[in-house]
Amino acid sequence: ACDGCFEASLAGQVDDVPGLRRDGAREIRARFPNFDPELDAVVDGSYLVHDGETGWITSATEWIPSGAENMNGVPGAWPPKDEATTYVIEAKDWPGVEWPMNIMTNGTIDPDDWTGEGDWGQYWVGVRGTCADRSPPAGYWCAPEAPRKVSTPNHPSGVGPSKAQLPNSPYAQPEGAVVHAWRPGHWYTNIFEVHSNVSSGVVVRNWEFYPESNQISGKCATPMQCNPGVLPLGAFDSLLKCQVALNATHPSRCASYTYHHPDLGGDFASHCYCSTEYVWAPRGQDKVDSGRAPGTFNAASALMFSRGGHQGGEGVTGGEAWYIENVLEELDMGREWYFDNKSHILYYKPNDTAGAAPSGSFVATAEKVLFNITGSQQHPARDIKIKGLTLRDTAFTYFDPHGLPSGGDWALQKQGAVTLVGTEGVELSDNLFTRLDGNAVFVGGSSTTISSSPTTTLRRRSTPTTAVPTTRSTRISSPTATAV
Repeated sequence: ACDGCFEASLAGQVDDVPGLRRDGAREIRARFPNFDPELDAVVDGSYLVHDGETGWITSATEWIPSGAENMNGVPGAWPPKDEATTYVIEAKDWPGVEWPMNIMTNGTIDPDDWTGEGDWGQYWVGVRGTCADRSPPAGYWCAPEAPRKVSTPNHPSGVGPSKAQLPNSPYAQPEGAVVHAWRPGHWYTNIFEVHSNVSSGVVVRNWEFYPESNQISGKCATPMQCNPGVLPLGAFDSLLKCQVALNATHPSRCASYTYHHPDLGGDFASHCYCSTEYVWAPRGQDKVDSGRAPGTFNAASALMFSRGGHQGGEGVTGGEAWYIENVLEELDMGREWYFDNKSHILYYKPNDTAGAAPSGSFVATAEKVLFNITGSQQHPARDIKIKGLTLRDTAFTYFDPHGLPSGGDWALQKQGAVTLVGTEGVELSDNLFTRLDGNAVFVGGSSTTISSSPTTTLRRRSTPTTAVPTTRSTRISSPTATAV
């Protein structure tokens, strides 16, 4: 499969290898660009440093905003056509509960303009819509008209990389490849599983309009000097006039347009552009609108997604820096591995030049939860102590269901190596949590009084304690852990 690689049949032993350890070290799933995602490392004689750019594809990328089929189990093409249903909860819905409608400053009412946040005013909840792939399919971010004017949860349907970005593509078996992509602004990373490699592109049958998106980002040095394929149409005081100019000037040449609103400010304010190429890769930008004409966009080979994109809150249909893993053609660096779940063959490339077969202990991750302690509010699991253990090597959970428990721009996967639901008086002490590929500790439901000693330690890549109360408050004593 690759120069210097070894292979072993695991038929009859395992059906999948989501993660691999060799002598306790987390090995690297075959990826591009080459990198150790856990630690700075020397591999094949090269020093790989976590500097925020090494190991990522940072060049402008074509993201496919829509069209994935059955994404995260939601039937049909993504995104869903049905709009979210919005519910607004306010003081009258909670009789007998103090619900202050204003902030008090030194005894004086200080009116609050942000009525959708904090512990006063209204709380907005949207159900379904583009939250159809969340668990449950509801949350503050799901309400399209919530007071924060948020962008409802969303994600791209695929990515259309160039040959320069993925030199070893096209891939013979792209199904199961995993794309990790920063959300624009680096708020969180979206993670996607590839379903197929398509070359038909995205067919647009009617004009589509995308507010707060810039299709020509980085393609014009000045308002009137642009790259080939981008035609400046002039300055106009409204989007409508830009669209009229588009139709009047280049009715058959424009695949898309971009308009910079007057209140954008700067040199590009009010300017309108026509793009002649059927390549759709807008970047999110306030006070800039883009639209695209009927036609087939991104006709080059594209990787379409089947799972993922639900790991954060506020939605986008693109991405920034990204990398791809779990691809056999990218197995070319020491410590990299790839498991073919059809043939059940494990491929591995040692980090040495001796050419000898790798030795030592190889362990495949499998379990996501090591301790599942679950009771109920009426019958809690009580007085449990987990002490003096090493908890390690759980499997990744980033494709498992995620929910939106708050108005914060994050999503939560509700389980951990230690999962506590409906408990009282649980103590964690003198434990080492190391090389977990999911959460370390999850506390949910009606759990109360969870204590953790200062000697409980988390090694890198373990996500610390998360807590989500539902019916009774959850109290976690401090400190919860020491990270190393």
